[in-house]
Amino acid sequence: MYTDKMRLDQVLKNLLSNAFKFSPKGKVNLTISYNLQEDMISFSVVDTGIGIPKDKQALVFEAFQQADGSTKRKYGGTGLGLSISKEI
Repeated sequence: MYTDKMRLDQVLKNLLSNAFKFSPKGKVNLTISYNLQEDMISFSVVDTGIGIPKDKQALVFEAFQQADGSTKRKYGGTGLGLSISKEI
């Protein structure tokens, strides 16, 4: 498998950072799967945090956007992590 280690690290760190930031209690689970037929590795991050409403899920992948403006004050951040991860 060939990949850009730095970019893969950046995406996983962004996803895990958000999962931990918005899950002060509960669980964060990282699953790594390999599909032999497609020769593909997939990563999944699942948490028990505050969640993202369905109508805001696309929004959080846009630069400088967050699901709720009040979360920016409470949790900090610029709203760039997921948009950068999407582009990578």
